[in-house]
Amino acid sequence: LLYKNDDNRNSLVQHLSPDVTVSYLNLDGRIRTSILKFVFGIRKYCSRNSIDTLFISDGVSNAALSPFLFLFGNRLKKIARESNLPTLFERSRLVKFLYRSCYKNYDSIVVQSNEMHLDLCEKMGIPGKKLVKINNPVDIERIVRMSLLVEKELYPLDKINLLSIGRLTYQKGFDLLLYAFSNLAQENYHLTLIGNGEKKNELLALAEKLGIVEHVSFIDSTDNPYAYMKKADIFVSSSRWEGYPNVVIESIACG
Repeated sequence: LLYKNDDNRNSLVQHLSPDVTVSYLNLDGRIRTSILKFVFGIRKYCSRNSIDTLFISDGVSNAALSPFLFLFGNRLKKIARESNLPTLFERSRLVKFLYRSCYKNYDSIVVQSNEMHLDLCEKMGIPGKKLVKINNPVDIERIVRMSLLVEKELYPLDKINLLSIGRLTYQKGFDLLLYAFSNLAQENYHLTLIGNGEKKNELLALAEKLGIVEHVSFIDSTDNPYAYMKKADIFVSSSRWEGYPNVVIESIACG
């Protein structure tokens, strides 16, 4: 596995099997601002390690790499995994142009849902024969096992506890959730948000503005969100869009 060196987004690496080799690309800032370093870093790694299949699993990274795939030669099989609906989430005209003009350069593109297939095929012009639908897997046995590991109380006992989990970004719509929750806060409800992200300070300020600080708990990302799912009364997904909402499927698995 080859990662951008970003501790917040690589927290699950510790759960990989010991026989999986993990390497890092040390990039400054976002991939779209370090594109040449990103491209040639991956190319160098593939060449040095005799890699025969390149699998990229991030939409913007896929798009950024797509016009440069010829540099990798024909022997390397190049596969992209789309993680979202690009017509909804991507605002950059350049990235949208890359989706429409260069994304087809991949040998295969994995999509997570019928809607994603439709988005790429009909709206982005990707040939349908290059798209393969594979729903994200859910390890139900592991989720159920981990959900039972925590015995202590995680929420106020005298409240109806709402839970939402995800990166604190515009996409996840936690601002919308806070506005909606402000109509319930004076009743017997408590909201817990689990996650990290660039919108955290804005969300904290919004909670204070709405006068609901004492009714909302912000918790950093955790290795075991399933215990929180198991003990919550209600799980809420407030996303503005999703490619495939893993966290919703996982919460259902927790009962």
